[in-house]
Amino acid sequence: VTWYKDDFVIATTNNYFKPSVEASDRGVYTIVISHQTGNLSLNYTIYINFPPVVTLISETSGNGVTVTCQAISYPEIQTISLSLIDGPSINPDINTNIENTNTLDFKSTAVHTVPDCPNQRYLCEVQYDGSEQSEELEICQEAPSITSLQVMEVNSSGISVKLVWVLSPPQQEGFEIQYEIEYRVVDGSFNTINVSLDIEEYIINNLTPDTEYEFRLKGTHPMAGEGAYSNTEQFTTSTAPNISSFQINEEGSTNESVLLTWMLLPPQSSPVQYEIRYKARGSDTFITLIELLENESFIVTGLSPGVEYEFRIRSKHPLVGLGAYSLNISFVTFSAPQSPPRQVTVRRNMTKIHLTWQQSNSVASYDVRYNTTNTSPQITSVDTNSFTLNNINKSLSYYFSVRSRNQWGTSRYSSIVVYRQMKDTTTPILVNITQIQLSDTEVIIDWRITGEDEVSYIEITIHRVTSSSPGEVELYEIYSLTVNNTSTIAQCFNGLNDSDIYQFCVVAVSRDGTRYATCEIRTTTTSDTGLRNTGDCQRVTSQSPVEEVIPSWAIIVIVVGSVVLVFLIFGGCGLYFGLKRSKKGEADFETPHGSFDKLPQEGGLHSINGNYPYPPPAPRAMSPAARNCMNYRHNNHGHHLDWQGVTAV
Repeated sequence: VTWYKDDFVIATTNNYFKPSVEASDRGVYTIVISHQTGNLSLNYTIYINFPPVVTLISETSGNGVTVTCQAISYPEIQTISLSLIDGPSINPDINTNIENTNTLDFKSTAVHTVPDCPNQRYLCEVQYDGSEQSEELEICQEAPSITSLQVMEVNSSGISVKLVWVLSPPQQEGFEIQYEIEYRVVDGSFNTINVSLDIEEYIINNLTPDTEYEFRLKGTHPMAGEGAYSNTEQFTTSTAPNISSFQINEEGSTNESVLLTWMLLPPQSSPVQYEIRYKARGSDTFITLIELLENESFIVTGLSPGVEYEFRIRSKHPLVGLGAYSLNISFVTFSAPQSPPRQVTVRRNMTKIHLTWQQSNSVASYDVRYNTTNTSPQITSVDTNSFTLNNINKSLSYYFSVRSRNQWGTSRYSSIVVYRQMKDTTTPILVNITQIQLSDTEVIIDWRITGEDEVSYIEITIHRVTSSSPGEVELYEIYSLTVNNTSTIAQCFNGLNDSDIYQFCVVAVSRDGTRYATCEIRTTTTSDTGLRNTGDCQRVTSQSPVEEVIPSWAIIVIVVGSVVLVFLIFGGCGLYFGLKRSKKGEADFETPHGSFDKLPQEGGLHSINGNYPYPPPAPRAMSPAARNCMNYRHNNHGHHLDWQGVTAV
């Protein structure tokens, strides 16, 4: 369904509703209903009664000034009259020139012509359906006056200015104003330009550059007569166009050329001649180029890579001559990297060598050259400041050097870095927590690491140990700190809760990613003596549940009340377990299997029953291999360990 009004679409709904109507809503309305079997359309003409719309206009002609009164209405008006205000009526009660314009409205006119143009006001009156409507028009106003005269320089032939002004009263349609425009050099004689204009602006050409002028004008109405001169405005013409925003476009420059760009003020429509000068830093002689350019850019060629140049430019006007120089700008042309990468270092493990160096500016990639004692040099390109050589032969020495590369070339190679052949034996990594000092909110952890040279970095984790229900224990990681300085042997933390149980772990991560750890569980308590001064403490803030993983092997010591648990966890499933405990009101006693048990490797179940003063936390910190083959659980009746036998423990 489509609705049309006078052949224009107005709606595509089943119903068309307009809550209120105006005179412009009159017309022919059509509805078209489209169906796959065909179309159907219906037309309906809506007539709207509306009062007269009265307009009063004046036009000049050879006979003088014609004043026309026009009224459009529906239904037609009864009378229309045109008269002078405070004067006799002219053609009173005219209704003989009434026509039906488009069957929807009627247009009526009353016309009067006067031979001259005195300052007069006319009144058009219309009678319609027992009421009256009128419109007034003032013609042949007083002589025009010029206000708000402005002078501005424009881009035209030679040195040109544009005059812009305001005519008061506004210029009437059909009347052309005759202007007398005068200008002169200050203290000189006026030059006069007489011109008829229907706009309020004019351009004066061929002025002298860098000269102070005065401008004024007046207007004459063809009927109302001559007006007075405007105020006199002064303006100084400029010299050659000025250079603005002079700069280097780096994207358009190369190692042997520089793209210069600028702005010309005022802009010019025709090609402009420029004088471009440049020299290398330290030189006393400028090289001068004279170029006729259409665009405000130029490429200086024939430069040397990696040299600092100084540039300046000025315009040359065909009438004015040379303008002022721009500001000097400097730029170092692009070049290949001037020096090789610095701080080239080598790290290794049993199977690979990792090379790193300091990142360089303006470098796209690096070439790594390496060889052994019995091979030819090989070159590999990388786009980062590191390189890893895998599957090394530890019985050979390796020699490395690195150079920087960009689109303009390469630097020289760095000094050769030698990686000597590895010894057959390496120092094992052992982590030992030597001391933990606690207060109510702070802890200081001291540790020592054997095999420090094989350690890449150290991690310290702190877990809060909680019991959500009897027999259930959870670990919440509340802080984790990475220590890159492997010679660090102590760290302070604050923000702990008083009288809470925490697990503190020190993890040494080897260069091949293996993790070696020791963990201890302690309870914070109020300290009378305080802790030693260790400098700034790390603030412990976050608290999220986590299951800590410590690969390879670990020593875990758990102390809760009078219960001591010692765990040595290896990558396999062999486990040494020792327990000493006491019940309330009973003497200490050993486990049924002795104070230090070695559990059988072939697998089985080992249980130690009895109630404890507080259920100790489950040791979830174990290696991935141990996690796959050993289960630990506990409840109010004791602790249970079961495991599977594995080979090569």
